[in-house]
Amino acid sequence: MNGCIITKGAMDWQVYQRNENGNINIELEGTWEFEKECIVQVRITRESTSAAVRAHLNWQDAEINKNNTWKIVMKNVPCGGPYRIETRLKDIIFCETVHNIYVGDLWVIAGQSNASGIGRGEIEDLPEFGVHVFRNEEKWALAMHPLNDATRTAHPVNREGGPQHSPFLIFGKRIKNESGVPVGFIQTSLGGSPLSAWNPGDGEAVLYKNMIHCINLAGGKIKGILWYQGCSDTDKTQAETYFPRFENFVKQTRKDLDTPDLPFITVQLNRFTTEQDAFPVYWSVVREQQRQISHKVSRVYMVVAIDLPLSDQVHNSVAGNIVLGNRLADCALTEIYKTKSTYKSPEIKSAVLSRDKLSITLEFENVESALFPINDSCGMEKSFTIEDEKGLIELKEVRIEGSNKIVIRLSKPPRNNVYIHGLYGVNPQANIYDFEPLRPMMTFYKFPVEN
Repeated sequence: MNGCIITKGAMDWQVYQRNENGNINIELEGTWEFEKECIVQVRITRESTSAAVRAHLNWQDAEINKNNTWKIVMKNVPCGGPYRIETRLKDIIFCETVHNIYVGDLWVIAGQSNASGIGRGEIEDLPEFGVHVFRNEEKWALAMHPLNDATRTAHPVNREGGPQHSPFLIFGKRIKNESGVPVGFIQTSLGGSPLSAWNPGDGEAVLYKNMIHCINLAGGKIKGILWYQGCSDTDKTQAETYFPRFENFVKQTRKDLDTPDLPFITVQLNRFTTEQDAFPVYWSVVREQQRQISHKVSRVYMVVAIDLPLSDQVHNSVAGNIVLGNRLADCALTEIYKTKSTYKSPEIKSAVLSRDKLSITLEFENVESALFPINDSCGMEKSFTIEDEKGLIELKEVRIEGSNKIVIRLSKPPRNNVYIHGLYGVNPQANIYDFEPLRPMMTFYKFPVEN
């Protein structure tokens, strides 16, 4: 058949990761066939006008090689889209075309079921041009729910049973619309997966290998990783080692991708309503280690999910996913794109015991307006647990003082080694919020009380 074909380097709906200068060199290869020697040419146009994106991206001659093959590098394709790649045999025939490509940022989705998106219910969350996904069949497509669709998967290792609504589509739309940068997702998550499936230091790490494989297929460079995981590590051994194992996962990923400052945007573990099947202390331990990671491992950021509505015992509902996707977008727009200035939840800063040892004053940072209980009938006392070397201490009263302090009156003076926990256990009820942005208090565990 006469003509030329693109065999490598581009497919419909593809998003290319832009470089630090905001553009990308697109390498293309292909074959051609005609009854005489020909010149293969390539150009990149705008889908909207059919005009070349830039003058240097108008018809360019490809390098012709043996066996009727060709290759070309289309240099400095700018951030944006949708673009179209066209090929032709010069002065003879137009040939293959690749539609709706973009240059922007690639975000990897990794973790377990709430990363895959198991939200049930009905909500409007439409697909949008400029937000695409590298599907499990290893082809690019317009991003739409379910993002972790396993239809025709090329890598069954993360085959998902029944994913539905994800928090990340709204994330992608926010990033594209507020930063002007198109977004491509690489979906690699798997429901129920433990950290050991992602951390090369734990053994086979089959999901880590699959993630790197998918990144390489998408070009080898990404903007960052969106991480939501932890439920499967809420036993004693896994919970208490979560920090070093996750830190190793971060280090290995950055090494293998040759990106030492690769950002990770993480989600602090949410709730689990079937309390009889869980260990409350280890859910709190994992959440605390996630909080510590966001402070102690560079370029790892965290948003909260403790208050989100659920559609079953542990999976965020569609409404919860919309809230979470917006929180993740606020984080990325603040820390990565620098178009916002805030996203953080109120976080414990200090806990000080009074001189009479009958009250503790908590001070919080990241409070934009004022701390506020959204449900007085619930009682702020349920938000905190205090213990000393003898055990739990009953709380008599909890009141907000000023905009960012909480005073807790105790039933008796505590002994040595006093700790306070915020939103302890498997299924705590978030009640204290920063009033204006309506973000809940971040959970914390075993925070030391100063004398």
